[in-house]
Amino acid sequence: MHVYNRFREVKTIVTEALASTTASTASVLATTGYTAATVVCTTGNIWINPIVTATTANGLKLIEGQGVDLIIPNTLSLISDSTEAFYQAILWKD
Repeated sequence: MHVYNRFREVKTIVTEALASTTASTASVLATTGYTAATVVCTTGNIWINPIVTATTANGLKLIEGQGVDLIIPNTLSLISDSTEAFYQAILWKD
């Protein structure tokens, strides 16, 4: 029996960044193809959407300290309700 250790490799680390209060696609999280991402809300509230431009109505809400793992088809859109909402992210290699 052979055991293979398989770990995801990091593609990019997005250091703490301010989430926009305007509904727009976050170009910093633009990806090619299907890529996995881990996103953590570090302060405030953010809404994220991996399919269309995020709004508070269609996005997945993360509050301070919450994180989520997602598969991203092309871009990950983020929006916040505050000028003090920050997030961090890890984009994983395909």
